[in-house]
Amino acid sequence: MTICVSCNEPIGNEAKVPAKEGDIHSRCFVCHECKKELAGINFSTVGDKRTCQECFNEHFAARCSDCNRILGSETFYPVGDKKICNDCFTSKHAQHCVVCKKAITGKSTTADGKVFCPGCFNCHKCDKAITGAFRTNAEGKFEHSPNCEAANDDKHKKCKKCDNELVNTKYFTLDDGSRVCCKCVKCKICDKNMEGTGSRVHIVKDWRIHDNCFKCPLCKKHLDDREIKLQGNDIVCRNCNA
Repeated sequence: MTICVSCNEPIGNEAKVPAKEGDIHSRCFVCHECKKELAGINFSTVGDKRTCQECFNEHFAARCSDCNRILGSETFYPVGDKKICNDCFTSKHAQHCVVCKKAITGKSTTADGKVFCPGCFNCHKCDKAITGAFRTNAEGKFEHSPNCEAANDDKHKKCKKCDNELVNTKYFTLDDGSRVCCKCVKCKICDKNMEGTGSRVHIVKDWRIHDNCFKCPLCKKHLDDREIKLQGNDIVCRNCNA
């Protein structure tokens, strides 16, 4: 005689369901929450509890902490101790590439405090992807290091102003695409050329400015990492009260 492992009564000729713990009356094989019979329908197991799909979704399914949507097999992102769906992560939590402005949900590169998606972190000289070592040039732009594949192209480039070849020398690329050597580019503030300048050169519009000259003319504070605005031909703090 077969005994139902749920109610401990004989099954007899009643419908039964074979379970891992033994045979069970079909009428005993029910959802732990709503008591609906589970024979012949999809159900889930949580610990030692069986639940119909509706009750599983309501009581046990993982949900996005932002929109409360059931995650199911959907990709989610951990943010602290929260699980966030792809849509909410993209719109609320993801960093954005400084070049294409798209949300970054996979690999990224951070350089000088800026975040780039893989397809946008390219060498300023050859425009090919940077996947290894790189350096920051005098304009604050990134190039392959130690040598860019386009380095040999420099022997064919000349300064727009003095016509000297740009070989083993620093130069600046202007907004129109032309190249000018650092001897021919003057600081917008002090009017001295940029020859011998370090890596910190600030660019506003098509102006180049020495790092030690990049100060608000009103309050005399350095403008690095501060919001700025143009006041005539002057570059000043956006909220300067001096």
